[in-house]
Amino acid sequence: MSAADPAMPDMPKDADRSRGRYLHRRVDGGAAGVDEQWVAGEVGPGAWRVRSTRIAAAPVSRLEVDARWSAEVFAVVLRWVGSGTGVVRGATVACVEVPGAVEVRRFVDDVELEPVSVGGPLVLPALVLGGRLAAGPAYSFEVGDALDASTFLVPVPVEVSVQDAGDEVVMVGGSDVDGTLRHWRLSGDGLDRSGEDVVGPGGLLLRRTTGDVVATLTEVSGPTAHPDSWGA
Repeated sequence: MSAADPAMPDMPKDADRSRGRYLHRRVDGGAAGVDEQWVAGEVGPGAWRVRSTRIAAAPVSRLEVDARWSAEVFAVVLRWVGSGTGVVRGATVACVEVPGAVEVRRFVDDVELEPVSVGGPLVLPALVLGGRLAAGPAYSFEVGDALDASTFLVPVPVEVSVQDAGDEVVMVGGSDVDGTLRHWRLSGDGLDRSGEDVVGPGGLLLRRTTGDVVATLTEVSGPTAHPDSWGA
């Protein structure tokens, strides 16, 4: 778990930040064992920061995605804390934009692994960024098998397909919000993952269905979030 950051405080309400929570339920109505919250806001002139935290029950874990954009800088840090027999206990992945690529450095259970350079864009494991998913080649960060440190949080080269399928309304915070229904698929290097999103104005993900789990945006507060405007 990371220490509090005075530039993006962990407070239940902050008028200068956009905040939200994704409620995860199974299609049959049962709990999915996942809680995901996010906060986003400007941290300087033309600079944005987005932080998403996902807590899961199986395995017991916390995954944080901390992304920053500005005209000069794009940087992401993924932080994982896990619990259980054989599970990766701690991992940090740092991604920094360098000329023509993104440099990825991984530390898993205090072992520094060989750094790699990948092309963009990155598909990050944070639902608040899901509406930015665009068709074409990309690199997707998959949590994968928490028992296998060698493949944990490795950027996988994928081909992204996205298809709009009409309009849909989702209730967010007690109000109906108009959105666009989209079908998407990530495929490549043994990965084949697909789902259905409803994306609202400004690229904010309102709902995502993957397999038998539905994650719906709820408990929003602060200024309306527009992920499409959060840097490149």
